[in-house]
Amino acid sequence: MVAHTSSHAEPTPEFMAQCQKILERWRIGELPFADAVAKFSTLVQQASQEGHSANLARAEQLLGYLQHYRGNYNISIMHNDRARTLYERVGNRARVITLIINQGENYRFKGEYKRAISLYDQAYAEASELGDIRSQSIALLNKGLALLSLQEYEAAREALQHAYTLSEQWPDLRDVLPDMQIEIHHGLVEIFLHEGDYEAAWEQAMLAMAAAQLADKPVQYGYAYRLVARVLTVLGQSPDPAYADEPDEYFRRAVAAFRDVNAEGELARTMFEHARSLASRGRNTRAARKLQQVMMIFTKLGMTDDAAQAAELQRQLL
Repeated sequence: MVAHTSSHAEPTPEFMAQCQKILERWRIGELPFADAVAKFSTLVQQASQEGHSANLARAEQLLGYLQHYRGNYNISIMHNDRARTLYERVGNRARVITLIINQGENYRFKGEYKRAISLYDQAYAEASELGDIRSQSIALLNKGLALLSLQEYEAAREALQHAYTLSEQWPDLRDVLPDMQIEIHHGLVEIFLHEGDYEAAWEQAMLAMAAAQLADKPVQYGYAYRLVARVLTVLGQSPDPAYADEPDEYFRRAVAAFRDVNAEGELARTMFEHARSLASRGRNTRAARKLQQVMMIFTKLGMTDDAAQAAELQRQLL
């Protein structure tokens, strides 16, 4: 049971501004990952010394966020657990819901899809009680992506389309909307490729590219370039003369974007997709070399489901 909201349930505006500055510098690639972690760790110490639970929770939450993008999912889980406990202590239900979703993301990226879906369902139910449309839509988006990994395509499509409908009702949150819609486009690309509707898949990739240009952040560009490469692999030829036929260029751009912010998990997934693309085009030697690198990264990060998929593809190439 979450306690009643206290007067100190939210981080102070000054502390939020400090956190946001660090986060934005990291997002645009100006601040290295290790330096961002060090700065947030200093803020943890500061908030702890001041006895401000909400400030401390915010710093722990953002450390969890950074570690998630680094691919350090177990460390991220630890920080999220700490942040959630602190937000529950001060009665901040809205931020508790965000932490539940974030934790679901950690388990989804670790390949524990059913555990992740359970967390998304919990977050959706609690967000519905609060009338929090943004959190409802994000929980549904992530549930759809988890269902996609389980190859439950119809259920995934339903969740993604519902998430998109809800996202269009967001009040005054257009600054973060492109980030979410890129992921919806990603899910729909996979569904359309599964169904053999390549024209629709390309259209979704182009919508993701437009959203990435609007967001103008390395991670979003990485997602969009990877989608373009994924669809070009299947098409064999670009429907748009502005895009090259070969997908390798867009895989390279995606890798560079994720490397800019040390998003190691996404970097490894991009390399895996590139290996699959190379294998599908008969370039087995290059694919096998790339898979060797990928499996080492997946294993190091504890991404067991991804590591198993990479090992299976390597077995097929031998």
